Amino acid sequence: MFNKILLPVDGSETSKTIIPYCGNLAQENDGHITLFFVETGDVSSEPFLDSAINELLTSGLKADSIRVRGAAAEQIVFYAENNNYDLIAMSTQGRNGMKRAVIGSVTEEVIRNTSLPVLTVNGSRNNSGNGMRIGKIIVPLDGSTLSESALPFAISLASEIPSDLLITNVISPTKVIAGDPILDGLVTFDETSHTVKAKKIDSDQYLFETTNKLSGNPATIESEVLEGEPSQAIMALVERHTDPLVILASHGRAGLSRLVMGSVTETLMRTSDFPILVIPEKSE
Repeated sequence: MFNKILLPVDGSETSKTIIPYCGNLAQENDGHITLFFVETGDVSSEPFLDSAINELLTSGLKADSIRVRGAAAEQIVFYAENNNYDLIAMSTQGRNGMKRAVIGSVTEEVIRNTSLPVLTVNGSRNNSGNGMRIGKIIVPLDGSTLSESALPFAISLASEIPSDLLITNVISPTKVIAGDPILDGLVTFDETSHTVKAKKIDSDQYLFETTNKLSGNPATIESEVLEGEPSQAIMALVERHTDPLVILASHGRAGLSRLVMGSVTETLMRTSDFPILVIPEKSE
């Protein structure tokens, strides 16, 4: 699946954190990793790249490196898409130490503009030299065709690793605003337990039907309905599993600045410490 992986680095030890993850993915496919360094003039790339390449080659992997100048995100997307790469892999914490899905703000820009899958791994994670161990692949769905477009990719990856697949849908209790003739104004009520129960039934049915559509695949598929604020509910679910990988779909180059599920995905990208694989809508 991932025969050629482009791995942008910025000279920090944090940006090297993703190398073991990419190493295991490459080994699964007899793949090749290219370390991609955008020169800025303030960091010498040679010692860093020599060390990183040696680490990959010592592990029996095929690897090389390239150095370029220019706007980082633009250079990454251009090089990856014009040289037949299958995956862009990026650390989510670079030299600036900020806990955002960025090397600077580069990762978010790459995701918005590439037609390729992008793997992000938080640089603060302790991989303990174990590489990319995927205990569970988790795909949050919101009922849209876009969110479901990540499923074929998730199924293929789960079958290849192999790993179990968990699909989930979040129901969020909402406030009901109604007029009150006595108070002569608007009053806010929580949804009734009956309404919340009805939402859960609908969500269970949706996940059941989605699971049935995926039957016949070699991967084991589970489903779970969550309740609460979506990003918090998803993060709580992920934290219950060992070595999870979350897969989300995006609009890619559709010109939209937000990913599927809008601010929920942006929150997961910026604050979570688990690996996230973002699949552009038309990726196969």
